[in-house]
Amino acid sequence: CKSCFPRVHVDDCEHRVQRCPHIGCSVELSGIDLAAHTRECQHRLTKCTAQNCGHIMKFIDLEAHQLSCEKVLTKCLNDGCNTEVTRGELAAHSETCPYRIVKCPHGGCGIELPAKDLIAHQESCPHRYAICPNVGCGLRILHNEMGTHAGLCQYRRIACLHVGCGLELTANNLPQHTATR
Repeated sequence: CKSCFPRVHVDDCEHRVQRCPHIGCSVELSGIDLAAHTRECQHRLTKCTAQNCGHIMKFIDLEAHQLSCEKVLTKCLNDGCNTEVTRGELAAHSETCPYRIVKCPHGGCGIELPAKDLIAHQESCPHRYAICPNVGCGLRILHNEMGTHAGLCQYRRIACLHVGCGLELTANNLPQHTATR
């Protein structure tokens, strides 16, 4: 009917001013502009993009959520490590990462290096201790002092200097041996 037409048109008119349907948004626009606005509205609901998170929030809160989301993938912070883990797994990875920095445990050394290189370093560290290889000695000496000790160790093996003897004995027994000759 003609008397209803203006009212029906007003209700359906695309130029009618309407409020955005998203909770917290107070924008009022014509129907034409409102459709575009609702697709981009900062108050529309969205889902966290991190795999296995699924948290639903307003789009305006997404950035802040992703700064603390435990499911967001992040790269290990250790130089040389290219491993990506979730933010929630990062602390555990950091404790076992082969690229984490560790300190040589040998007193006096103190060098800091990636954990993956520690064993190789310990094998050549001048501050590591070694046991004198001479039977009967067993003295624990810094590896870099072993050469000096080995030349002076009372348990080192030496040959008797008397012509024709050829007996090999420890340095601490040589004086007694040579006195009986």
